[in-house]
Amino acid sequence: MASAQHQALHGNNAIGWLSALYAGTSPYQIALSFSRSAEREATFITADYLQFLGRLSDPVGMAGWLDNGGDRGNIAAGIVGSDEYYAAHGGNDSVATYEDILHRDPSTWELDAWFSYLGQVGA
Repeated sequence: MASAQHQALHGNNAIGWLSALYAGTSPYQIALSFSRSAEREATFITADYLQFLGRLSDPVGMAGWLDNGGDRGNIAAGIVGSDEYYAAHGGNDSVATYEDILHRDPSTWELDAWFSYLGQVGA
C-alpha cells in the first residue's frame, strides 16, 4: 500500500477513508482497517469487562490490552483467568467460566473432570 493510502487508512476520519478508496484501496482493506482499529477493540474489551467482571475497564487496564494487541480470545482468557474474576466467583470459577464463555452449564462429566484435576494438583 502506498504511503498516502496507509496514512489515510490509519487516520480514522471520513476524508481519509474516502481518499484511500479513490486512491485505489479496496473496500476490503478499508473494512479490515476498521475491524482492526483500536476503537473497535476497545468496544470488545469493554463488553468483556462488563460480561465477566460486571464493571467497566479502568484506563490502565484498557491501555494494557490495547498496547499488547491481543486477540479477542486472549483478552477474554486474561480477564476470566484473573484474580479478580476468581475472587468474584467465590474462589471457584469452574461453573461460572462455562456460563460466561460458552453460555451454558457444564455437564456432570465436565465438572467431574475439573474437580478430579483440581484434586490432583492440590488446588
